[in-house]
Parts: sequence; structure tokens; C-alpha cells
Amino acid sequence: MPPGRLGATFDAVAAGVHFAVRSQHASRLTLCLFDAEGREELRRVAMARDGDIHHTFVAGLDEGTRYGLRAEGPFDPHRGFFFNPAKLLVDPYAVELDRPFVLAPSMRAHAGEIGAMSEADSAPDVPKAVLRRPAAPSATPRPRIAPERRVIYEVLVRGFTKRHPGVPLAKRGTVAALAEPAILDHLKTLGVTTIELMPITAWIDERHLGPLGLTNAWGYSPIAYLAPDPRLAPGGLTEIRDTINALHAEGFEVLLDMVFNHTGESDILGPSLSLRGLDGPTYFRHAADGELINDTGCGNTLACDRPATLRLVVDALRHWALQAGVDGFRFDLAATLGRRADGFDPHHPLLAAIASDDVLGERVLIAEPWDVGPGGYQLGRFPKPFQEWNDRFRDDVRRFWRGDAGLTGLLATRLAGSSDIFQASGRGPASGINFIACHDGFSLADTVAYERKHNLANGEGNRDGTDANNSWNHGVEGPTDDPEIVARRKRDVRALLATLFVSRGTPMLTAGDEFGRTQGGNNNAYAQDNATTWLDWQSADRELIAFTARLAAARSAHPALRQDRFVSGRAVEPGGAPDVIWLAPSGLAMTTPEWQTADNRVLGLMLATADGLEPASRVVLWINGGSSDVAVALPDAEQERVWRELFDSAAPDGAPAPDVEGLSTTTVAARSVRLFAAVSDVAAAPVRARRRAGVDPNVLGELAEAAGVERDWWGLDGIGRRASPDTLRAILAGMGFAVGSTAQARESLAYLHARASGAPRHAPPCHLPPALAEDHKLYGLAAHLYALRHDGDAGVGDFETLARVAESAGRMGAALVGVNPFHALFATDRSRASPYHPCDRRFLDPLYIDVACLPKMFDSEAAQAALESHAGAIAMLAEGRLVDYPAVAAIKDAVLRAAFETFDQRAETGRLPQALAVEYARFVAEGGEALAGFALFQAIAHAAGTTDRARWPSGLGAITGPGIAQARRDHAREIRYALFQQWLADRQLARASARGKAAGLTIGLYRDLAVGSAPDGAETWTAPADFVSGVSVGAPPDPFSAAGQTWCVPPLNPFRLAETGCAAFRGLVAANMRHAGALRIDHAMSLTRLFFVPDGATPLEGTYVRYPFEDMLGVLSDESRAAHCLMVGEDLGTVPWGFRERTTEADMLGMRILLFERDGADFRLPARYSRTSVASFGTHDLPTFGGWLRGRDIDVDVALGRIDAAGAERRRQERRAEFARLASMLVAAGWPTEPAWFEADTPPPALLAALHGGLASAASALVLVQTDDVAGELDALNVPGTDREQPNWRRRIGLSVEALEASPAMQAVVAALKGRLAPGSAAAGDGARPPGR
Repeated sequence: MPPGRLGATFDAVAAGVHFAVRSQHASRLTLCLFDAEGREELRRVAMARDGDIHHTFVAGLDEGTRYGLRAEGPFDPHRGFFFNPAKLLVDPYAVELDRPFVLAPSMRAHAGEIGAMSEADSAPDVPKAVLRRPAAPSATPRPRIAPERRVIYEVLVRGFTKRHPGVPLAKRGTVAALAEPAILDHLKTLGVTTIELMPITAWIDERHLGPLGLTNAWGYSPIAYLAPDPRLAPGGLTEIRDTINALHAEGFEVLLDMVFNHTGESDILGPSLSLRGLDGPTYFRHAADGELINDTGCGNTLACDRPATLRLVVDALRHWALQAGVDGFRFDLAATLGRRADGFDPHHPLLAAIASDDVLGERVLIAEPWDVGPGGYQLGRFPKPFQEWNDRFRDDVRRFWRGDAGLTGLLATRLAGSSDIFQASGRGPASGINFIACHDGFSLADTVAYERKHNLANGEGNRDGTDANNSWNHGVEGPTDDPEIVARRKRDVRALLATLFVSRGTPMLTAGDEFGRTQGGNNNAYAQDNATTWLDWQSADRELIAFTARLAAARSAHPALRQDRFVSGRAVEPGGAPDVIWLAPSGLAMTTPEWQTADNRVLGLMLATADGLEPASRVVLWINGGSSDVAVALPDAEQERVWRELFDSAAPDGAPAPDVEGLSTTTVAARSVRLFAAVSDVAAAPVRARRRAGVDPNVLGELAEAAGVERDWWGLDGIGRRASPDTLRAILAGMGFAVGSTAQARESLAYLHARASGAPRHAPPCHLPPALAEDHKLYGLAAHLYALRHDGDAGVGDFETLARVAESAGRMGAALVGVNPFHALFATDRSRASPYHPCDRRFLDPLYIDVACLPKMFDSEAAQAALESHAGAIAMLAEGRLVDYPAVAAIKDAVLRAAFETFDQRAETGRLPQALAVEYARFVAEGGEALAGFALFQAIAHAAGTTDRARWPSGLGAITGPGIAQARRDHAREIRYALFQQWLADRQLARASARGKAAGLTIGLYRDLAVGSAPDGAETWTAPADFVSGVSVGAPPDPFSAAGQTWCVPPLNPFRLAETGCAAFRGLVAANMRHAGALRIDHAMSLTRLFFVPDGATPLEGTYVRYPFEDMLGVLSDESRAAHCLMVGEDLGTVPWGFRERTTEADMLGMRILLFERDGADFRLPARYSRTSVASFGTHDLPTFGGWLRGRDIDVDVALGRIDAAGAERRRQERRAEFARLASMLVAAGWPTEPAWFEADTPPPALLAALHGGLASAASALVLVQTDDVAGELDALNVPGTDREQPNWRRRIGLSVEALEASPAMQAVVAALKGRLAPGSAAAGDGARPPGR
């Protein structure tokens, strides 16, 4: 029976040797024994066969016996059969050969033409296998080097020491030389950990080299996989084992480069030396026609998926691991090892066998992940535990330093470990073997000295070797004496080396590159066994060696450079530094535009690791690939540390640089790399304290991100912008976070992380009125109440006016009346007229109270007297074109105070009608602390004559101030007056709502909630913690305002909202849903984000801050369903991605403004508007329809100096073109117009009917008719960006409510609307039914 092992196996019991060889197709194998010199064949022994195993036993043989094999069988080279008993074959399992392979004619299988079998005996020329007993296990333990600590040193054994003066002459060029003290000292000085030996197994030269006078210098042409080449290891396996033991004793790992992809037997014309002659069809891949497949470019390809080849590979690897103590292997052209007939398979049985082997699975396994066959490039596809040569690292790094544009992002990916290649397979950065140069291609020094290969010495006319060198020469090809060019080349070499050593992954350095080896521009020096590949130690650059050693030492000392995990940008510990920040020269994290800038040549990054098996580590790396020095800002080193320079590739031999404070500026020289590490600050305590004063902008950025403050935002102009550290600091401080130092910012960050909650609830839909749920389309009137008139008003539209317009709208078939916010304004300063900049949004402005009814209501003679005393003024004010707020307020206040006197006295004496007393008491009780606080504010402000709290008495600046209790006592009567006003206002609003419903309004009043309140108002005074201080809500540049806007309203604190269940927002919403059937949320994007502008900054210096969207949407859903109130969100301007989709899902209607809805330059057909929207011509911030026709907005811009005469004329011409576009859209909507209509002084009824008829064709659920448009008003209610320059919020409509209803214009508009909005006539649009219904 054959032995279990292949090859030659000593049998101590039987005192002989078992021989076993595998061959499926041989008819007979013969063992040939030779004399001690291997010249004379002494004996032939026929081998028995058992299946595919041919075997025999020969007694009396001992170590040193020479032997070979002969094989008989078919001879058909075109089908892979090369059996020829004239050819002596080397046992594939031979562990030693008696001489090197030297190609000879006798080794050819053919005699002349292919197919004619050669009868020349090759035994005299073929090396003989030498019998050797297995060695005892080594007593020297193998070093255990963690993958992240590994630094590989690729060594060409012969060339490495052939010219080394410190190695004995006899040992030069051999494996044994590696154990010489001079070599060991160099390796230890260099700081490498792992020696990777290029092939040392027995090889043969390619047949074309001999005639050229060349020999193979590299050894990538193997014949015997278990036997060392005698030229490299004259002492055989013992020499190798002893050398490896010596390297192990010094702490070095040893890897072997193994070539299992082909053999040196080459193509069909090659020699028959071993596997080919033993069983070519089994060991090699063949095409369907029988010809050899050449996926390796070397003439043949091993069939590694076949059991015979698989076992040979595994056995060879185990032999080297167990007999020589090898620590791992590099697999040349390893894609071949994973090939099946249909291509590469990462689950290939050979790869699986190696990985699962009890010996090999825990060795270092490195694949060169390509071959030259179809689909041969397989980088990133090898399974664990294989590592892979990463040629993309080489190419991308070279290209960056060469100066190619747009490489910064790729460089960052390579620095961070090439996650794009290795992460998907579950491997870490150490799986990638990073290199700048290797045995293939240019040496490192040649990379910066040659643009083109110079391979003529290889004898192939410079055709061999790649042309894709990604190299540069600094203006001179090859050697030069120009000192400037020499210096630039040396600088680039250092920069390339530095890039290699600071990158995550496993760095590999090819021997000699650390001291400037050159191959004279030859990038394929495999055939140069001469001075081209023999390292010139005498000319070694000692400074470069020292610099390389410094790089290795820095890498070893700082885990942040080598951690075997991909960076994520997440904190390494709660509240701690992120594992990476990519830095711009400003010291701030890189922005998207900076990443995308093609000519960006500067990249910084801070890397951090936490305490663990190694101490925490933090480093900052700067790379400047440009031609000029660059000033850069360093992050805060934190924790009483400073930055210590580890190296500067621009000054490799300079004196150590002084430590650098965090947040300071330093310089990175052109084409250089600088590395800093955070170290303990040994300066005096005052100096350390000073250094702690600043805050790292990137820590600030982390805190901002965690708190919902966006560091980057994009405007409608498509330009990305980054919030400055000052902006972030102001906003975060205003939200209540401590940001005075980096340490404080870290503490705030930890606090946020600790309080992080799970995913928010998904809010259910808001209330939707039945008519809209049933797909009916409705319309309503929209007006600002102060602008409306009724006979007998006091110079401002009031709640009696509201009741009348509601009744009018109901009679005309409208479903709702939309109004401006009724929020309480400033009683102490009635010149502040904006309803969107109120004192308090929770309460009503007493100015809207109809005072004419008060004398009768309270049977108050005093109120009647006050009213009569102001009758003349009231009449004059009622006729006015503008609201005179101070005058109106003074009159109303006089009447109100008179009525209050009556009310208060009767209440105190018990003479107030019980129904009123109960109603009032209930109102005050339901108002609770919020109403009480508001009344107190009003009272204090009245007494002080101002809302400027700096001018209030001491102790009243905050509602929690020490003087508040006394103020409640001192101002008790004024407090009651404020409560009285609120009760009256709420009562009248309720009655107006009821009158509208009774008249036919199916939805009712459509109220408006402003986005914020004034910073000096009651809302912020009564609940300061609910607001962000020191900032204002605003807007970036948009169609409303090219410069952006600052609204001077402090925003609700999103962090406080999240912590309190949105309590402040819930109270605000509930207050504004009182007596309403619909509520408009001004700037509805505030539900998801608001644009914050720090006080004193411009809008361009602001940024967005995120809000708890789902939580706030949940509040709207809860409150709207409880109050049966339709929700409308003003979603104009910069709308976040997905916002409209989510609000649509929540049954919140959006807004579609005809002036903004476009398809290119044309007006969009209203039928294409969203179903879940409210359609109208414009808004209060836009020109009225008549004003737009007449160009009043253009006139205003001229008057304000916003445009000159020429610009105005261009806009007027464009406006006339707009008329044509509008007419075209209206025709498409079924409403033809006449050109003359657009030229009238005021819009004619027919044009208004066409406009609103066209809007009624919209898919929108609701259409709004602006009373200003129907009344023919030309002036806008508000001109954004102005205050007192324009009569904003003051202009009144010229017609009374009753006259407006009776006007031809209104009649025409209503007729057009009723024709289109009859029940069941809903247009299809882009949303036939609201979602969820």
C-alpha cells in the first residue's frame, strides 16, 4: 500500500524510504537513483500503482541520496501530454536539489517540430532531488506580531546583500546573509517587523534569456515548490531554518513569496522538468482544444481547483511553515489560485483549504489579487483571513503627488485604509498591503526621476514592463547634477514614504527604497542579476534611512495611525473625540465643496483612538501636495496637552520643532507631510490655563451636529456654505450648552449623548374637514383684518369687521376666511405694527376689540362718554388710508379703561351679572400661569412705559426676579385690566367665528401662527428657557429676499422642546386654534428646521438648526384632531428634502403660489399643483395682483435704491413678457383673456374672474381669494426687507366689507369660482385623494 504522504518518506522501522508520486495519466513511473555527485544513474525502480498514486519502497537509502523520476504515457503536446521516459523529472515534493536549474536543449520534450518526441536523455542536465530527513521542531519561538503593528520589508535575497560590505563575501547573495549582524542591525534600525523574501524555491530561467546573456534575478519561474534554490541557500533547508531562527530571535517575522500560479516549464515549447512531464493535463489548465491556458503571462497556468494541485500547494505551504518556521506567505498572481473553469471564485476550495488548515490558517496570508487572464483583477474579493496587495494605494498616492487633479478624496480613502476595497468583506484596513513601490515597476527613487520606462537592457526593445508608471521627473529624465532638482526629488521621496507610513493598512517597503535604490529607470528588472538589482550599500542615503526609521517609530508609537478599524467619524468614547476629522487649512472639518474642488492639494486629518489594549492616541496629519507653503490651524490638543511634531518630511534632518499649542497656526511646507501627536503639556500652570481657554472648532462642530445645528447648508443658488465657529458657538450657547472651552464642549457633548433617546413616534394624520376628505374643492377669502373696513370702525379692522367679512364670505359660498395673526403686539409702542413680530403669540391684541359695543355690554356710562368724546377722531381715523396705530390704540385704550372701571367696580362689589362673572373667572382660570404671566408683563411694561427690560426697575428683568412678588402687588389693578382685555378679545373672536359658521362657512376662521415673537416681548420674558437667546430666526437668500432675512425673533429651543415633550409648542398651537377651523403655520419648515442668525450677524452667517419634527408634527396632529382644525403649512422658500412628502402624509396642506409655480419660465398649469395644497395668486409679502400688473413692486425697488433706472426698465420688459405667459396659462386652464385687460389701471372684473377661474382649475384642495386683489389695491401690505421705509402692515382697503361683496369684481370672481368648485368637480391633479383617506 502507498504511504499517506507524497514524495520521499523515511521509514525508520523498515530502514528505507517510501516514494509516492501522483499521476492520473501516466502509464508507468520509474524511480531513478544516482551517485553522490548526481551524475551517474545507478538504478531504476519501477513504481507500483494504486489509483493515481505511483509508489515504491527502497531499503537502505539514507540522507544525501540523489534521485529523479521518469514517466511513460501518451505524448501529445497539443492535448497537454508530455510523457517521455527520456526526460528525468524532479519529484514535486523534493525538499532539496543538488544544483540549480540551468536550461539545456536536452530538457525539451520535442525533437524539432512539436509532436516529435525527443529521445535525448536530460538526466545529465537536470538537478537531482536529495533525500533529507525532516527537521526537529525549532526551539526558537515565533514572534506574534499584531496585524496593525506589521511593517513588511520586501527583500530580493540575492540583490539585497550581494554588494553589502558588512556581509562575508561567501555569504553575500544568500539567505544566510540575512542573519549577519550588519543586516540585523539595519533591520532593527529601520523599524520593520516582517521580512518578505521574494521567491527562494528552485527556479529556471526563461528560455529567451540565455541568448541575451541574461539570467532571472527574481525567481518567479519555479519548478520545485518544496526545495530552496541552491544559489540562494547552498546549505539547503537547514540554512533557511537557521536564518529564520536568527530573525525570530530578533523579533522579526519571515514570509515567503510563493508562485503557485505557473511553473517554469512555460508554454508548449518549454522544458519538461517536473509537473508537465508527470501529468500535464492534471496539473495545468487547458482550453477545450487541449492547448495550454495562459492566465499568468508565463506560458501555463496551474489548475488549483484540482485535488492533485490543491494538495501540492497545501503540502508545500505546510512544509515551509513546519520545517522552516516560516510565518506566512505572499501568493504571486493569486487570482489564479482562485480560478475555476468559469472564472475567479472567492470560495475556491484551495483558498478555503488554506484558510481552514490548522497550521496555515493562523499564518500570514497575502494575496497578489490579480493575474492577466479574463476577469483577473480581483482586488478586495479575497476572503478572510487573506490580506491583499493594494495597488490602488500605490497608484492613487503616486498620482496625488504627481499633481493629478481631483485626487484629494481618493487620497483620503487610501489614508484611512481603503474601506472602499476591504470593508465589504468584513476585513479591516490591515488586510490591505499598502506600498508605493515594490519589485515590480519603478523603485521609489525612480518614481520621481523618470517619466518613462527604460528597459532596453532586458532585450525586448523596451516593450516589456508597464507604461502606467504614474511617475514624474522634475523636468529632467534620469540622473542629474542639478542640486535643485535633486533636492526636489528627495523631498518627494520623503513625502511618499511619509504617506505610506501614516496610512492605515499594512505598509510594505521594498528593500533599498529606504536609502534611494535606483534601477536606472528599468521597471521590469527581473532579468537583471547584476548591479541593476544589487543594492548599492556604499551609496546609501543615510539621512533617508534615519528618516524612514523615524516614520516607522512614529507609526509604532501611535495606535491612531495603525488601528485595524475603519474610521467612522463617531466618537471613540462617549463625549470624546471622533475617530477621524478631515481638516481644511482653516482647521475646520472639510466641506463638500472643498472635497469636490479639483485643485485642492491640502488635506489634514485628526485621528484618535480610545484607551484599551494600548493607551489612547491622538495625532494630526497634514499633507500639502501643492507648490506653495500653506498655513494651517491645529485642533485643540485638549486635557492639558500640546502638539508635538513627530516628523516634517520637508525638514527631515532639522532640529526637533518646539511643541505647538492647540488652536494655533503652523506652516506646512510645499510638497510635504507633517505629523503631530498630542502629548502632556509640561508648561507652567498659568500657561496651561491659557491654553485651555479656547474651544476646538471641530469639537464645537461635533456638539453642533449632536444638538441639531447644521454645520453645512446649501442655498437655492446651489452654493454650499459652512457655518463659522463663531456662529456655532453663539447658537449653542443660546441653547444653553457650555461652550467656553473644548472641555466644556466635550462635557456638553457627553450630556447630549447620555440623553439620546430612541426613534421618535410617527405622528398620525392631522384633522381633515369632511368636504376635503371627500375630494371636494373649496375656496375662501384671505385678508388682513386691520386692512378691512366696516361702517363705524375706529380706524382699524376689528372683530366686528371680522364677523361681517365672515358672514359675507359665508353668503358667497366660501368655506373659510383667512386672516393675519391676531397676536398681541406692543401696547407701549404702537408703531411696532408687524403681526409677525409680536409681543406674545399666545394672546390676542386688544386693538382688535370692537369698543363700540362696550357701553351697551357693560351698561357703562363712562365707556359711552369716552366713546363720544372721541367720536370726531374716530370718524377721521375711519376714513384714513393707513392705520394710525398709536391714535387708534389711544382711543381704544380710553374706551376700554372706562369699560374696565365699570366692570372692575361691579366685580368687586358683586354687582356684575353672574353669567359674565362666571365666564370671566373661567377664562382667567383656564389661562393659567401663561395668562397670568402675560398680564403681569403688560402691567410692568405699562408702568415703565417700555418693554426694554434694561429700563425696568431692578429685579424685574426676569419673571423669576426678586422683585416680581412686589410687582404683582403694586400692579394688581393693571394686571386685572390686561386680563379683562384678553377676555373681551377672546369673547369677540368667538362670536365672529360663530357668526361666520352661521352664515355658511363650513370650515370657519383660518388663523395664522407667526414663526416667532419679539425678543423683548412677554412670550420670551415669561418662559425664557423655552427660547434660544442671542439669535434670531431668519431665512437664507431666496425668491423673497436676495440677501436673506433676519426676522429679529428668538426661536424656540429645540433641545428644550425635546426634553419637555414640546410643551411650549403645544400650548402655543392650542392657543391659536381657539375659535378656528384652520390654522396656518407660518414658515412651516420650522417644524423640521429653522434658519438661525446670531445677533449682529448677516443671514449668510447663519445656519439651519434641526427641530424634533415628528414630535412637533405629533403635537399638531393631537391638537388639530382635538379642535377639529385643518392644518396648513407655509412651505415656501428653501424646503428641506422630504418635508412636503411627510406633511402631505400627515394631511397638512401646503401652499402653492401662482407667482412661484413655474415650469421653466412659464407659469405652471394649476391642474398640476399638489392636491394637498392651498392655491393663491400671492401672499402678503408679494405685490397685489393689481400692483404686479402696474409694476408697483418695481417702483418700490427704484425708490429704495435697490435697482437703477436701467434695471427697472429691464424688469418692466420682463414683466410684460410675464403677462403673455400668464395669459397663455389661463387659456390652457380654460380662461382666455384680452391683452387690453392687462393694461387697465386696475384689474377689470373679467381678468380677475379669469385669474381665479384659472386658480380654481388647480388640483389644490383650497383656493384663496385675496381681498386686496379683488378690491384693486395696488400697494403691497408688506415689502420684505423694509420697516418704516414703507407703510408696512398699515394700508387699508378702500372698500368696506359690504361694498366689497357687492362689487362687480367680487361678483365675477365668485361666479368663476362657483363654476369650478361645485361639489364633486375636483380636478385630477397630482393627488386625487389626500394620503391616508
